[in-house]
Amino acid sequence: MERTYTAAVWQMDDYEPEKCPACNEGQLSDQTKDIAFHQYTNRGYVFCRVVIPVKICDRCGAQGWDERADAIMDDAVRREYEKLV
Repeated sequence: MERTYTAAVWQMDDYEPEKCPACNEGQLSDQTKDIAFHQYTNRGYVFCRVVIPVKICDRCGAQGWDERADAIMDDAVRREYEKLV
């Protein structure tokens, strides 16, 4: 029996790297970054360390993150906040 696939096949030829919004010349690459930060809450400061996905330009070095990274950081703050009770 022969199988037919109706779903589109992703090919490397079709992939275009994301252009940097800062310099408009470089290409963004997905990387991870370990960051430490503190956040003030109504119960005092919480200190967090997380690993987040970031996009880094190969030309100018600009860095940025999206809502996935924001969600990771929010979860870390929430966990540390709960420990202050």
